Amino acid sequence: MTTGSESAQEFYGRWARLYDLIARRTPGIARLRERAAVACRLEPGDTVVEMGCGTGANLPFLRERVGPEGTVIGIDFTRPVLERARAATAAYDNVHVLQGDATRPPVGLEDDDKDGVPAAE
Repeated sequence: MTTGSESAQEFYGRWARLYDLIARRTPGIARLRERAAVACRLEPGDTVVEMGCGTGANLPFLRERVGPEGTVIGIDFTRPVLERARAATAAYDNVHVLQGDATRPPVGLEDDDKDGVPAAE
């Protein structure tokens, strides 16, 4: 998505805060996210990857399904959006938010840490 010469990263980066507010505060949206996570039929201990995780609004619901013994990975390509996702999931040691581009398989992850684990922010 571009608007004129604005890239998708610039667009979503500019609107990250408003997008996050709408994604989390729209009446009824939490119930829809919970139902979507249930529909994934995840079990405790599973690993799940959300491509295009945005501000991470789905990640806590996915984490609830896989439990503390599972792993949740959120991937998005826009840094300001990912910063919000990291902040929203900072309490979970099994939720990882990484920068990567799902349109360019295999997904190359651009990470701040050399060990492949996302840097805490």
